Amino acid sequence: MDEKETRRIGQREVAREGRQTEDSVMKLILSDNQLKERLYVGRIIYWRKDSTYRFLDYVTKEKFLVDCQPLLTEYETFDGRKLFYLIDSDIVLLSKQQRKVVCVISVKKTFRERYSQSAYWALKSKERTFEYILATPDVDREIFDPDNPERYTKARSILENEMNAVFVLRDDLKCGEYGKLFVGKSLFIEYLRKMCMSND
Repeated sequence: MDEKETRRIGQREVAREGRQTEDSVMKLILSDNQLKERLYVGRIIYWRKDSTYRFLDYVTKEKFLVDCQPLLTEYETFDGRKLFYLIDSDIVLLSKQQRKVVCVISVKKTFRERYSQSAYWALKSKERTFEYILATPDVDREIFDPDNPERYTKARSILENEMNAVFVLRDDLKCGEYGKLFVGKSLFIEYLRKMCMSND
C-alpha cells in the first residue's frame, strides 16, 4: 500500500469517527422530548439538481428547502466574482414553528489545531441571527482539564471568545459551568431548552 492510499484510509476513518460523533450529539438532542417537539435536527446539504441548499432531517430523512442565506459567507475573486460558501455546520437546528435556523453546532471529536476552523466560521458569521456553538467529547483534553478546570488553553480561549457557547459532552466528568464553557450533557440540553424558549 502506497503513502497516498494509507493517507486516504486514515482520512476516511477520521471522517467516519467524526460522523459518529455528530450522530451521537443529534441522538442526545432528540432524547429530550421538549427539544424533539420544538426542533428539526439535521444537516444542510447541497442539492445539485437546482443548486440550492436543503435541510436533511435526521429522523425522517426528509429534505426540504430552508433559508440558508444566514449560513452562507461571501467571498470575492480577483476578477470581482462573488462566491458563497456554507459555514462549518455539522448539525443544524430548525424551529419547527418558524422553519428557521435557530442554532448551528460545530462538532469536533478531537481538535489537532482544528479549533481554529470553528472560530474562523464564527468570526465570518458575526452578524448571525442564530446561536453558533461547539460540542465535543474533548477526548484529548484540549479544551477542558478536569484536574484544573480554570486552566485556559489557546483553543479554549479562542473558542470561548468566538462561539456563543462551548460544550464538553462527557459522562465521566462532573457537570460545571465556566463562563461560556459548559461541561456535561445535562447542561447542553438545558442550554438548548432556554434557547428554544427565547425563540418562541
